[in-house]
Parts: sequence; structure tokens; C-alpha cells
Amino acid sequence: MTAMSRLLHATLLIFTVVIPCEVQSQSKRDTTFLDKVQKILEIRRSFEIESQAKNPALLSYKKSENSNATVTVDLAVSYLGWEFTNWRLKPFVQIDFSGSSAKDKYELLTTGLSFTFFPVNKPADKLKLQPDLFYTRDFFNRQNIYRAALTLTPEIRNSFIPLADITKRKFSEESIDGNLICALNPNISLKAKETDYDSDEDNTTEYFASLHCDLAVRHWYLQFVASGLGEQAFGYEGELRYQYGATATLFFDEKERSSLNAKFEQKGSDVASALRTFTLGFGLKL
Repeated sequence: MTAMSRLLHATLLIFTVVIPCEVQSQSKRDTTFLDKVQKILEIRRSFEIESQAKNPALLSYKKSENSNATVTVDLAVSYLGWEFTNWRLKPFVQIDFSGSSAKDKYELLTTGLSFTFFPVNKPADKLKLQPDLFYTRDFFNRQNIYRAALTLTPEIRNSFIPLADITKRKFSEESIDGNLICALNPNISLKAKETDYDSDEDNTTEYFASLHCDLAVRHWYLQFVASGLGEQAFGYEGELRYQYGATATLFFDEKERSSLNAKFEQKGSDVASALRTFTLGFGLKL
């Protein structure tokens, strides 16, 4: 057997073990401890705007340009006890920490409320209106940051290109037969941000609009999400902020509670000076 043949057999063996040929659907009568916890608590990476697709990443290594690799922590926990047919309210707390000594170091604690209302709430067509309130304490820069956002998200599942956030659904719910599924998840937001400094520096207030879109592709245990965000600040003519990237996720269990994530992200208003980061992390999500 040649080296190429051995490599091919080894690759096929790995895919056979990691990606099963038959996927069983989840039981509707799950009664494990984690199943019960999952009904009242949500754990994932980064809350921010709840309508944006977010991938799980609890503990990770991040490498930015012109800086050393560092350990980062991104953890958000929200309460799910106030969910009803056409509306829900989610209080949450979020921790963002990077031990880097470079320009991208941060120590953030965020709390807030996310309210979701469905003016249209049909099985295949939904319209989600979402006001969000945030308070962030930036311990590294000694700032208090107050934010508000109003986000509009459509969902049309029977269109030629489905509009939906398929990252929130388990693969065994929508891909039990192993089909490749994909969808776009666009939304538009109006945002306000006030930054209060602990020093004598004057406080700042910003208003801007943003357009965000995810393209998600899922197949069994694998998920790939490409995303783009553009923001236009009011009062700053010509200032356009942008951020785009992609995340590949490999889930280790049918309920997608643990995963391995690889993420590339670039953000900035100038391509030449944009900040590029690569993150490899272990994910945890309920």
C-alpha cells in the first residue's frame, strides 16, 4: 500500500468516526439535568444583538496582527424564563476578557435586557422586532458604556434563498437525513452609544445605523458561518465602519453543547490598517 493510499484510508476512517452516516433525532422527552437547565438558561459566546448568529466559544487562543497569541474568555449567560408565544424578555450578563498586552486587550463586564416581539409569527414567515439595552464596564480603559439598539429581522423559510437563523437549531432537528442546509440571516439596526470616562475627558455620544448578514451552511456536526457588518455613523460624513469574517465549527455531540471553533475576523474603516484576528477555541453552549 502506497503512502497516498494509507493517507486516504486514514482520512476516511477519521470522517467515519467523527461524522456518522446515520443521525437520530432528539427525544422530545429529554429529562437529563442539562436538558432541564437548558430550558431556563442560555450559555453561549457573546450576546450583543440576539438576532445575530453567534458561535459558541468559551475559552480560546486569539492571534492578532502584530501581537502575541493570547487567551480570551467570551461567556454570556441569559435567563429564558420569560418566553411566550409572541414575545420574550431575556436579562443577561456577559464577560469578555483578553490577557493580551497589545492594543486589543480588554476586560469587559456587560449586563442588559433583550426584548423580542413578533408582529408576524407564522411557521414559515416571521418578523422580529428587538429593542436591546446594554451597560458595559470597561475595567481596562476605565469607562462606562451605555448602549441601546432597535433591530428588525425577517424570516422567510420558503423563499428561493431561505431567510432564517439556522445556527440556533440542532442538526438532528433539520438535517436528520444528512442534507446540506443553508440560509441567510439579515437584519438592520439603529443604535445609540454613550461613553462615560472616569478621567477628565469629555463624554461622547454616537448614533449610527447598521446592516448585518450571516450566511450559514450546516451538515451534520459541521457548521460554517460567513458574516458581514457595516455601520454608518450619523454626524460623521463618510465614516463607514465594517467588520467581516467567518467561523467554522465542529460539534462533538448531538445537542451541540461542546464544539471546536476556528474564526477569522477583520474590522476597521481603512483596509490598510484593519485589525485582523484569528481565534481557535473550545466552545460551550446550552
